[in-house]
Amino acid sequence: MAAAAQVRVHEVEFCGRVKSWMDALIAARPDWPFERVDIETFGSGSQKRSDLRLFERGRQTPVLCGEVKMPGTPEGRSPYDEGLMQD
Repeated sequence: MAAAAQVRVHEVEFCGRVKSWMDALIAARPDWPFERVDIETFGSGSQKRSDLRLFERGRQTPVLCGEVKMPGTPEGRSPYDEGLMQD
């Protein structure tokens, strides 16, 4: 039997999957204060996109935003990469 080929996942695909999981959690827990999750959107005051943004019900600014880097990339080897923490 042949070994299964490894499938590499791009960070945008990974963010889409995380968004789906978070959407399901938000729908299942109406007692949580969250309204939606956006991916690859621009924030105010920046020309850079946020990979993931979590919004509280009734707020236009995110309560959490994050940058996703895959572990197999140079940027994804450490969560403390100084260049990623700027902006």
